[in-house]
Amino acid sequence: MKSFFKKLSFFIVLVITILLVRTFLIQLYIVNGNSMLPTLKTGSLLLTSKYQFSQRIPITNEEFTYGSPGVSRLDMILFEGEEGDILIKRVIGLPGDYYNFADGRILIDSIPLDEKYKLQESKTLLLPQPLAADSIFFPMQKEGRIPPDYYLLLGDNREHSYDSRNMGLVPVSRLRGKVLYILKN
Repeated sequence: MKSFFKKLSFFIVLVITILLVRTFLIQLYIVNGNSMLPTLKTGSLLLTSKYQFSQRIPITNEEFTYGSPGVSRLDMILFEGEEGDILIKRVIGLPGDYYNFADGRILIDSIPLDEKYKLQESKTLLLPQPLAADSIFFPMQKEGRIPPDYYLLLGDNREHSYDSRNMGLVPVSRLRGKVLYILKN
């Protein structure tokens, strides 16, 4: 009987540890969609870091944030959309950056980004769309300054990506993780 309780307690500790690691530190993520082509495609398997990103605590569904996320330009970021779905896009603009959509390109602080990862050059100028009045995302214009705690996130496959141009600038509170490694593409 003592052996049974020892094994049971080991199993319970193991399950709790796995849940804590998955909730707050790292997670595998499978891509669904082609908005990040050619970098990622449907079925790509990613190892993501959730450390220092806002997370929902299981069961209570309350948000928990510890620290501030280390986000850099061109990182691939997981974030929660308005419908609660997890999306993945590339960080193009950081808080304080001045963005401008011009000639089918995005300029950051008046400098065109060198975007070798993109699927193709856009043939049309894809401008930001108007947002609903009650949106939690920050509305974008053709050009503007990114406010504190917001990020400009775009898909690599610009012509077929639902991103900041459609939903607005993403608040730091909606960022859920950063891609560390592409395990399978």
